[in-house]
Amino acid sequence: CGKARLEMRPDLNPSAALDGLTEFSHCWVIFVFHANTNAHKSSAAMKAKVKAPRLQGKSVGLFATRTPHRPCNIGLSVAVIDKVVGNSLYLSRMDLVDGTPVLDIKPYTPHDSLPPDTYTVPDWLE
Repeated sequence: CGKARLEMRPDLNPSAALDGLTEFSHCWVIFVFHANTNAHKSSAAMKAKVKAPRLQGKSVGLFATRTPHRPCNIGLSVAVIDKVVGNSLYLSRMDLVDGTPVLDIKPYTPHDSLPPDTYTVPDWLE
């Protein structure tokens, strides 16, 4: 994971739109998987099973993974808010490639988390 600088469009009035965001430690970043090599394929041609890196070659359903090769090329990621300077938001722990179109930013709140005893994940993800 790396660092990122998101430059806000001037028509959004960045100084007002970003006001208060640095009071949060993290934010959700909603983006477009613009480098998705399957974006041009129809849903019928999309692979329903993928090989997740942590599964050492085993395949699982694409919706059980975080693969960028999806029928809908919208992604969601959590990032650390480092600072706001002018019309730019500086983030770290980002997993996006340079030039990724960002659709929206939302603050990450405790309501977004689940207590550890209320959810399950497969063994291969732990």
